[in-house]
Amino acid sequence: MAGFDVLTGRRQVRRRISLTGQFAAVDDLQTGEENLRMLGRLAGLPGPVARRRGAELLERFDLTDAARRTVVTWSGGMTGGIIDRFRSMDVAGASVLAGHVAASMVRNLASTVLVFGVAFLIGFRPSAGPLDWLAAAGVLLLFILASSWLAAAVGLLARSPEAAGGFSFLVMFLPYPSSAFVPIDTMPTWIHGFADNQPVTPVIETLRGLLLGTPVGSSPWRALAWCLGIMVASVACSGVLFRRRTA
Repeated sequence: MAGFDVLTGRRQVRRRISLTGQFAAVDDLQTGEENLRMLGRLAGLPGPVARRRGAELLERFDLTDAARRTVVTWSGGMTGGIIDRFRSMDVAGASVLAGHVAASMVRNLASTVLVFGVAFLIGFRPSAGPLDWLAAAGVLLLFILASSWLAAAVGLLARSPEAAGGFSFLVMFLPYPSSAFVPIDTMPTWIHGFADNQPVTPVIETLRGLLLGTPVGSSPWRALAWCLGIMVASVACSGVLFRRRTA
């Protein structure tokens, strides 16, 4: 590799191919300073030289203040990763955001297919016809799309990865105070207002009606209004926040 035998010239091979300090190559429990020193040592630099070069890099990329924080608290994109590389190319900000949303859509669709697969294995047998399935898929796709754009907006608004990750807790919590598990009228009266007027309830009622034949009432229109409202607001906010963060 690179002109050297990988068995007898391991040190030379390491120096030639180097190591990208991102994701799997970063120890989340170490600070930025410690990770850079480790990478320097892996490249064959003496301890004092690795420490000095690490400090120079932190200063060059304006990360001195974060040097002693564990890297799990760092953002791998906005602070000098893929976003900076996109800035140097003729790539529109809308394309970056759309790519993030598309990736989120693929992940969530894969999870949805897996859930439906398990449901069928354990005995779920909906009475829906082809048109009902098509309508249910459309509602589900619209909800995932709206949620993905909302996540993009929150991620741009958040000041740290932890703050952005906290948004997932809110989204995961919403199905519980909804009609997903029990009818709303069996819940304590103080929660009825919230359970009736949040986006998950009309989406659940619409899917349940389409797949199982239960009455849907105005749920489809409410679900459509919630999803479109969230998506329009999130797309607009994401565009403004992205321009400000990358200016």
